Amino acid sequence: MKAIFTALIITLLATCSFAQITFEKAYFINSINQRVDCLIKNYDWKNNPTEIEYKTDETSEKQTAEISSIKEFGISGYSKFVRVQTDVDRSSPDMSVSSQSSPEWSHEEIFLKVLLEGGASLYFYEDGSLQRFFYSLSDTLIKQLIYKEYLTAEKTIAINSGFRQQLWIDVRCPNTTMSSVGNLIYNRNALIKYFKTYNDCNGNSFVEYNKKGKGELFSLRLVPGINYTTISIANNTSNIKNTDFKNVMGFRIGLEAEAILPFNKNKWGLLFEPTYQYSNSTGQNSLGHATVQYNSIEFAVGVRYNLFLNKNLSLYFNGFYIPSYSTDFHSTIDFDYPFASPLNIKSMGSQAFGGGIKHKKISAEFRYYTNREILGSYLNWYSDYQRFSFLIGYRLYGKN
Repeated sequence: MKAIFTALIITLLATCSFAQITFEKAYFINSINQRVDCLIKNYDWKNNPTEIEYKTDETSEKQTAEISSIKEFGISGYSKFVRVQTDVDRSSPDMSVSSQSSPEWSHEEIFLKVLLEGGASLYFYEDGSLQRFFYSLSDTLIKQLIYKEYLTAEKTIAINSGFRQQLWIDVRCPNTTMSSVGNLIYNRNALIKYFKTYNDCNGNSFVEYNKKGKGELFSLRLVPGINYTTISIANNTSNIKNTDFKNVMGFRIGLEAEAILPFNKNKWGLLFEPTYQYSNSTGQNSLGHATVQYNSIEFAVGVRYNLFLNKNLSLYFNGFYIPSYSTDFHSTIDFDYPFASPLNIKSMGSQAFGGGIKHKKISAEFRYYTNREILGSYLNWYSDYQRFSFLIGYRLYGKN
């Protein structure tokens, strides 16, 4: 089983080199206002880029263009960026750093991601933990929407919500109420909705870029499978109590929720997987027989990296942490010789690593679980509990 798992991992790693982010149909406008139709490598940038990689056609060599040479670029049907020279509030999001309520401006040349383009346009800038929204009206200069959390003299957190006043003055429909602006949240969905409403009420056409539906950002899978389990226990004070149990096959069933992170072309996801599993095995030591009956529900959390081969087919890698908290259903290890008390199973934390393949709604995965201590309540006992799993998943909701 270890050999099969290792071979799978090597195969998946080798495939990485063939599943790279691709060059896509695009354009850019250079510093002398010439439009160049080309292919741009679409990284679905989390942080706003400072350069692009492009080809003039499929057979040409890759070239790099820096921000100073590009006024604008876009990837067809996906995203658009514009170069601006503007003031950016670079104050740290760490509240322990800033006690200044007003923005801490830095005049910079940056690419802004266009979220919505129309009579009133909305833009976004991200650099690490720094996230800022910008806006413009028709041909006016692009300005940042002001939002800043800061620490007061009383050591409490206060908020400078200057963006609400900016919108009330510059971007307001005739029927907009003060409360609707006063309750507006400084985030992508709320601001896009507000700018859509403004453009609609003024009869402006608009374009929304990089729009993702709910089904693209979340998926839910039913994941039954088979566990191949090895268990042994040992006693620090008496070696004759050490017991190796028979390796057994057992059933498990889980429900996997995956939240897709909205960058890098949906390659990364956060996982939550509650799983019920059952294991029953017998063993023998120098004193007699022992039986382990282990029923549990685990609550694994993890990260997934997806490699999309085409619209319906992808490979993936998982890494999980299984916290010590679990429901063990009073599982025990029982001994059939006199004066031997049963051992109550209490699971400790462990990790798991796996890789698999998804095709449309079906997935298949091999997963390896590191040793999990299941006798965490005892000072003199320790255990070796490991699993290999083969899982078959069925997507109930979301996209591949």
